[in-house]
Amino acid sequence: MGKIKREHFRITGTQYYQDNFVEELGEYNYDYDETASALKEAYYDGDKIYQYDFLNLKAELVPEPDNEYDPNAVAVLANGIKVGHVKKGSCTRVKNLLKSPDFVGIEIEITGGKYKAIYEDDNGKLRVEREQSPYFVDIDILTRDNSVPDPVPSITPEVVPKPLIKEDVQVKKDIKDVLRDRLRLLATAAVFLIVIIIVSLIVS
Repeated sequence: MGKIKREHFRITGTQYYQDNFVEELGEYNYDYDETASALKEAYYDGDKIYQYDFLNLKAELVPEPDNEYDPNAVAVLANGIKVGHVKKGSCTRVKNLLKSPDFVGIEIEITGGKYKAIYEDDNGKLRVEREQSPYFVDIDILTRDNSVPDPVPSITPEVVPKPLIKEDVQVKKDIKDVLRDRLRLLATAAVFLIVIIIVSLIVS
């Protein structure tokens, strides 16, 4: 299996559906009600604390051939709730990705609405300001990127015999020394026996 490739799309027309999807999908973020001092203790410069979070969303893309404005339109649903449409110029690309044998899935993210912004002022102190932004819906379509080769599988190395350690070498040397000593002893005994035989012959 190749690596996963993402293609990102910003969804349009969210303003026509936001009242419905905020009510149906939004989860109230109780941190939004915290005091400024509490937020400054828990968050950092640049953080945004939105009034609503949108979690655990399952995306679905539905072609709309009967759409009166664009028969090529593709509606975007989150947990079964319509949240907008794929941009007109991206519909064909999105449909091709959905039909691709390499299609893996869709990820969706909804952000926006009222929020409290944490920022650092000119004196280096954290400030909290109330702000508001439009709601944004973004999707990522995931496909397998088969142009990227799979990593080369690891090869189990051959078992290499364990090298002789010093103790093994020493044992072999000791055995050779014992055999050499025994041969010397046998040679000495043989010489001594020959001397006795010769002496016995001379005396007799």
